[in-house]
Parts: sequence; structure tokens; C-alpha cells
Amino acid sequence: MSLPRDAADAAPADEDEGDGEGDPAVMRRASWTQGKRLDVGLCQLGYTSPLPSPDDLDRYAAHLPDAPERLLAAGEREQAHRHEIERRLAAMDEGALPRFFAGERFAHAVSLLLGLAYLSAMVLAILQGYPLAGVGGATFGVAAVIWAVRRDPSSAVEAAEGESAPARSTPDVS
Repeated sequence: MSLPRDAADAAPADEDEGDGEGDPAVMRRASWTQGKRLDVGLCQLGYTSPLPSPDDLDRYAAHLPDAPERLLAAGEREQAHRHEIERRLAAMDEGALPRFFAGERFAHAVSLLLGLAYLSAMVLAILQGYPLAGVGGATFGVAAVIWAVRRDPSSAVEAAEGESAPARSTPDVS
């Protein structure tokens, strides 16, 4: 059996051969020269969109003449619906966030007052003649504050639930 000497002499089956699954978007091309295979290329065409590709729209139109218009109208309705949902979510956030931050400010104020009261008690202990208790308590208080600031907030959730906390992520609003 002799192989073609030139790529132009190659059989047409070598030029546009499918991937075995009937996908016309994947084509293979082989070049032959002097009986040796030089290269094999694979080209896969892709189309990413919520709507069908223009070629698919043409095929739909061949069977249903108004299909492209109906598909485009459905896409426009879906986009308008998504925009309405996002608008409602933004309105809910506008109402909820001020209350959330007010609660955070209150918690910070209470924490500050408790910390100052604890520090005052330790200074009073030192002034009353208990320097070891005062310095030890103040050191313990500073260490507790450092631990509270540096710890991972999800570890408190894990300890409270007795299991690992769920992964936290922001919702996809695209």
C-alpha cells in the first residue's frame, strides 16, 4: 500500500473527518508527505451564549419560521425578570444593612465598656495592694482581646454546631 505523496493527493476523508460521535464542530486534518505523517491538528469550535448560535437559529427558522424571534423574546423576558429580582434584592439590602450595622455598633460599644470595666477592676486591685493579681488579670485580659481579634469567626460557628461550618460564598448576580 502506498501513501499519498502530497497533502493535495490525500483522500477527502482525511480532510474533514468527524470525531466519531457525529459532531460537525470537531474536525481533524492530517497532512501526508512522502509516506510520513507530518502533523495532526484538532480544531473544536465553541459558542457560549444563553441563546442558540446563529447557525442553530437558521436551522430552527427552517422548521419554524418564527422560532428565532420567539427565542430572542424569551431571552429578553428572562433578562428583564433577572433585573427585577436583582432590584428587589438591592432594595432588601438597603433596609437590612443599616439595622445590621446598628447592631454591630451596639456590640462594639458594649465590648468597649466591659473591657474598660475589667481594666478598671485590675487597676483597683493594684491600688488595693494586690499587684500580682492586678498585673496577672490585666495580662490575661489583653491576651483575651488579642485572641478574640485574631481568631477565625467560623470556628465559633463550628464549635456551636458541633460540625464544620458551611462554605461561605457570595451569590452569583451576573
